[in-house]
Amino acid sequence: MYRLLGYINIALIVIITSPWWLRYLGKWFFPDKKIMSSMLVKILRVVHKILGVVFLGITVIHGYLALGALRLHTGTVTGTMLLITVSLGALFYWTKKRALFKWHKIAALITALLVILHVFVPSALYYIF
Repeated sequence: MYRLLGYINIALIVIITSPWWLRYLGKWFFPDKKIMSSMLVKILRVVHKILGVVFLGITVIHGYLALGALRLHTGTVTGTMLLITVSLGALFYWTKKRALFKWHKIAALITALLVILHVFVPSALYYIF
């Protein structure tokens, strides 16, 4: 079951980050069209907020099912960074401060990199410590 939740999390991170990378793909491949004004991107920007919270919830359940307890693991570090990312996104949504949005994007990038580390080298912390 935890493997299925892991695959769902990977799909969620692709969907959640899609408004950002679709914008760049649109600029590179369709420079004369406004890809950001498309209906798909507008829907994805609305769904982004909801799926961020869902992603956090599924991450907690996935970690508990996989490890059975709170242990130091790449998943724990990734989950903590995801909590920071969601918190910064929520604070930006409520306060509309541009600095929070910048930190939210940086935290999202770090979270995505940690997800990649967690998928390919889940026991990386054991090698370090």
